[in-house]
Amino acid sequence: TAARDALRRMNEAVVDMGENHPEREKKLQDIEGCEEELQKIYDLDLSDNERLEHVRDLFIVGCWTGLRFSDFSQIKKENIQEGVITLRMQKTGELVSIPVHPLIERIMKKYQGKYSSNLPPAYANQVMNVNLKTIGEKAEFFDEAVWIRRADLKGVCANNMRLQ
Repeated sequence: TAARDALRRMNEAVVDMGENHPEREKKLQDIEGCEEELQKIYDLDLSDNERLEHVRDLFIVGCWTGLRFSDFSQIKKENIQEGVITLRMQKTGELVSIPVHPLIERIMKKYQGKYSSNLPPAYANQVMNVNLKTIGEKAEFFDEAVWIRRADLKGVCANNMRLQ
């Protein structure tokens, strides 16, 4: 799928390994396994806690775009045209264009008309982190972990920084 191809490209950019590197296929499998974990988080019923629901949805947006918190929390409706998010990154000033993943489309549809950006409002980064730990507990990621690795413009799930 397009999402899997995008994840593969992100992994290649992050891992920066040659075609025949022995760890390359393992890293690609780590990235693909992340899709299931993100889906598990997305499928959690958090309707009884609006803050957790918002944080979860913004986390999903961040994961599928690879944007920093400072960037994905500033996405506006006008940044999204024809299935592509285009915005200038705060830290680097670089203009980026990112395809909208189907989960992001569902999230935006859920908030359509409720918020001007069709995304929930962002909380402070520290509030997001505290609530993400709660979400991880609800998703039963006690022994497992959702891992996020940042490199340049890409955010991917891999063995680097624990959610919990």
